[in-house]
Amino acid sequence: MKTRETEKFKRINAVITKNQRTNGGTFDAFEYFYKLWEEDNSIFLICDNKNSEFLSKDFLNKKYILDQRVFDNIINDDIFKYSYNNVLICEMFQFPELFQNNILNAKNLYVLQNGELYFNNKNNINIRYFGENQGLNNYTFKVYYQIQRIYEHSDNVYLRFFNYNKDVLDIIKKYKNTILNEFNNFKHSKELKKFKGDFYKDFNKLIYIKNANIFDRHPRIFTECVNQNIECIYINKTEKIDNSFLRFQDRFDLNKRNINNDIVIDMFLNKKE
Repeated sequence: MKTRETEKFKRINAVITKNQRTNGGTFDAFEYFYKLWEEDNSIFLICDNKNSEFLSKDFLNKKYILDQRVFDNIINDDIFKYSYNNVLICEMFQFPELFQNNILNAKNLYVLQNGELYFNNKNNINIRYFGENQGLNNYTFKVYYQIQRIYEHSDNVYLRFFNYNKDVLDIIKKYKNTILNEFNNFKHSKELKKFKGDFYKDFNKLIYIKNANIFDRHPRIFTECVNQNIECIYINKTEKIDNSFLRFQDRFDLNKRNINNDIVIDMFLNKKE
């Protein structure tokens, strides 16, 4: 990734991300950007995080099959240095400054919404919000399956959970080859210390344990596992239903989440100047 001084003096079209932590919002941002870039190679992806490793060429080439020219349009820089025609944000909570006093210099802002919060809009930007099963329910989050690499998978179980409890301990005892998403000292299990581009090749079964204190907004891991032919098990012993349950239920409907013929992509491109 690089900084482009010349792009700061004209209005551009871009997807922006901060990539503060590994989550689906990072991959949403890249996949929406890549689809837009295929249609118009003047569109940029701006990552407002100089320490990010997850949008590097090495990481992305392990996860995706890509046209290498796309890396010329990935910029690592402050999003407020630029003027925009159109901006797409896929993970709104990455930008707390946009809820406060900092204002983007943009004409049109498209937001894949997480919850019921809304950005500061003192500049009277034309903002469109799109949400799924929370706040607004006017959209289906998309995935670009066609560019994802399909791997041969190791015989391991990936255990996705948010705190230790009896269910976690029972699963670790049951499966000899368990990969955990948090620090652990358990026999037979190993820690996923660093998320990597070819993450899905390390396991052939996913077990997801819902936690009562966590609202998982739009986990894409279930549909990606189906695309990889990885078995999914969902455990929820709480009384709460969030988007993890809803996205687990519809995980086999890949057409529903296919990024082709997407309304946000179409609106972004049609309003391009």
